[in-house]
Amino acid sequence: MSEIPSGWFDDPEDPTQLRYWDGNTWTEHRTPKTTERAPESSGGVGSLLSGSYRLALKNWKQLLGIWAIGTAGAIAAIVVFAIGAIGALSPNVRTILERITETGFDPNDPSDEAFLESISLDPNASFWILTALATILLIVSVTVQSGASASRLVSSLHNQELPVGACLKRALRCTPRWIGIYVLWMLLASVAIIVILAITALAFGTSIGVLWLIAILALIALFVIAFPIIWMLQAPLLTGPRDQPPLRAMLRLARPRWPYLALRVLVVNLVVIGCFLLSSVLQIIPILGLLIGLATGFALESFALASVMVLYRDLDGRFDPELSGRD
Repeated sequence: MSEIPSGWFDDPEDPTQLRYWDGNTWTEHRTPKTTERAPESSGGVGSLLSGSYRLALKNWKQLLGIWAIGTAGAIAAIVVFAIGAIGALSPNVRTILERITETGFDPNDPSDEAFLESISLDPNASFWILTALATILLIVSVTVQSGASASRLVSSLHNQELPVGACLKRALRCTPRWIGIYVLWMLLASVAIIVILAITALAFGTSIGVLWLIAILALIALFVIAFPIIWMLQAPLLTGPRDQPPLRAMLRLARPRWPYLALRVLVVNLVVIGCFLLSSVLQIIPILGLLIGLATGFALESFALASVMVLYRDLDGRFDPELSGRD
């Protein structure tokens, strides 16, 4: 197996081109060395929305394949958890099935009703092991899906068109790092929330109305300031260079252009929420509503992720050379 990592390198057959090496062999994906960075959007919010829509539409087949793989992983996690839960039922499943399939079983009968109420979950070692496995499988599936989808969108944004297989391979390789950073962020966020709640509790524990008002305004201000940055963090995390701390990079980009960033994040979220509410009207139709819900969820998820990548590019964010085709 080659020790050379996957990435874009000089094409051995054409010195004017870059060619993608998948870690084992050369692929047929090439791009000219002279290709310049895609220009930043000089338009307003409309340019971001239209650009995000075109990017998601251009890659919908690849994104659908990645989404299907991620969904399959999530379903597998649910099945694993269900197996653990069924095994932990008391009485056991066989006894329950025998009782409820008896002739004359009536949920309204006092004895049968009492039997149903006696069914409980009695967690055992197998239950906790399977629950842990299901949790890990779910987290990995969601992370790989997000990372692979982001990789595909960014490579397409730079006219590299990285294959789905290469996107999944990159996501699997980077998933331990991504999950580690997610956990660190969650710990920091938990500490911050505890501190804020403690300060708020102290403020509301006094009879001074001014402190109440200050605490409420501080919470609102913190949310307003932090939300656009939190929304965008997946871009530097999933598609940025490995030597770039994602949180620091996003703060550096957002600080001088926060109004620009906040307005666009707000509009994108309003569009996503509006489309979801409109589609929810059709989701009341049996069966068809379920299909509409799945299709809408996939489309809105793809559009939202595309908008993050386009906006990150417009902020002059740095991308992994494996995705952008340049150092």
